Amino acid sequence: MSGIKRFGELQTDLFAFTADAPFVTPKGLEPLMGTSWFSMEKHRTTPIRHEYQKYWVEITAGAGGIATYWDQDVLLFCISQIIHGVKNGDEVTPVVNFTGNDFFEFTGQKWVGARSYDALVNALRRLQNTTVRTSLKPTVDMQHGEQGAGWISSYRTLYTKTHRTGFQVTLPNHVFQWATNKRNWLTIDRSYFDLMGGMERFLYLWGRKATGYTNGDRWEESFTSIYEKSATTSAITRFRFNLSQVIKRQSIIGYHLEEYTNPKRGRMLTLERDINHPLLIRPRGKIRRKQLEAPAQPKQLTWDL
Repeated sequence: MSGIKRFGELQTDLFAFTADAPFVTPKGLEPLMGTSWFSMEKHRTTPIRHEYQKYWVEITAGAGGIATYWDQDVLLFCISQIIHGVKNGDEVTPVVNFTGNDFFEFTGQKWVGARSYDALVNALRRLQNTTVRTSLKPTVDMQHGEQGAGWISSYRTLYTKTHRTGFQVTLPNHVFQWATNKRNWLTIDRSYFDLMGGMERFLYLWGRKATGYTNGDRWEESFTSIYEKSATTSAITRFRFNLSQVIKRQSIIGYHLEEYTNPKRGRMLTLERDINHPLLIRPRGKIRRKQLEAPAQPKQLTWDL
């Protein structure tokens, strides 16, 4: 919708915004939820690798380390815009245009300043520089092979003299195809963005796929199995302790957690969807904007448009 003006007459020629982001329902993709594809720890450089019966997936770091669960917020934002467009019958492409204000409203940030924009740009860099590689299934003519891509294909930023910002993200083909397939869509509680810990974010998304979204939906899995899916760098003993603390705090928004011991499988986690979870609903307020500083190196953020 070219009528939405974010920057005034001149800038709308550069970035044609297509969604009213603050009112878009947060969505995730089922292929990204069952196993951890993002780092629960910041500054991680150790690869994440998952082995399956017929293939493997490996996530390797670029400059800045492997993209984290906090960086994934940008991906969730872009995916949600595309799904919103598909549901409205709009023409969608892998290119998503938005303002910083759109993103911060979407994730519920109440205080926004220069550091918020720096963090957003750093997230874009890690998402592009993190490489996801997977093996290809053998064929008659091919014994083995692999393919790789970043979480985003490219990004652009635009800073204006009034400190307003625009962002353009291009998603890789496989992520765009996932986002346009209705079978992959899963609604995420908006309060998910309040979760501060990487482990809590992983557990929420894993539980969202495993458990369901109807009140009373249940799922159980062993601590050991969840540990393997988490791809954390922590020792399993530390992971078990941290998971037990999460259960005590009941800090996974929208789900009730319980622990019990199975004679054969060991310690087990049970999740149950709880629409009355005390942390589930939060008030939506306007962004309070701190005084923004001028970009330190604005000349580096220009393109031949």
